Amino acid sequence: MSSQVNVVLMLGLFTLGALLLVLLRNLPHRQAGGFRAADYGRKPLLTRWELAALGEMRHELPPSLHVCPQVRLADLVSIRPMEAGERLGALNRVASKSVDFAVIDSAGRVLLVVELDDRSHERADRRERDRLVDAVLGECGIPVRRVRPGQAVGALSALGGMGLWGQAVAQTRARSGQVAPALRVLDRGPAL
Repeated sequence: MSSQVNVVLMLGLFTLGALLLVLLRNLPHRQAGGFRAADYGRKPLLTRWELAALGEMRHELPPSLHVCPQVRLADLVSIRPMEAGERLGALNRVASKSVDFAVIDSAGRVLLVVELDDRSHERADRRERDRLVDAVLGECGIPVRRVRPGQAVGALSALGGMGLWGQAVAQTRARSGQVAPALRVLDRGPAL
C-alpha cells in the first residue's frame, strides 16, 4: 500500500509541476520594475485643434522660429536655489504640467508659450492650473498667448506686439503676401 501511495503522490506532484509550468508560461511577461509593456499603446500626440494650430503657426512664423508641441513646464523653467524640501515641492508643482506649444528661436530660447483653452479650462481645477502656469512663466519672463476655440493663434502678432520680432513680422508678411487664416476648427475637447 505504501508503494501505491508513493505512485499517487509522485503522479500528483508531477501533475502539479506540469500545471505550474503551463501557468507560468502563460503569465504576461513583466519587465524590471513590475510593469508590463503590453499595458501601453500608441496614441496621437496632438488633437485636431492642436494640429490645426501647429499648421497655422508653421505657416505664420519665419523659418528662424520653431514650434515645439506638448512641452513639459519643468523643461521651460529652472528652479532657483532653495532648501531641498522646498525645491522638491517647487519641482512637483511644475513637473506634471505641460503647455500646448513653445515658440523658440534658433538658439533654443523660449520666446512665447501658446495655450489652447478649450472648454476644460472653464473648470475650477483648470483655472487654478492656468493661474500657476501663467505666474511661473511670467516670473521667468516668458509670455503666454491663450487662444479660445475659433480664434486665430496669432503667434507672430503676439511676438511682434512684444517688440521682439517686429522685423520678422514685416519680412514674413512681405514674403508671403498674406497672413495665415484664422482657425476654424472647433474644439473637440471633453464635455463638462
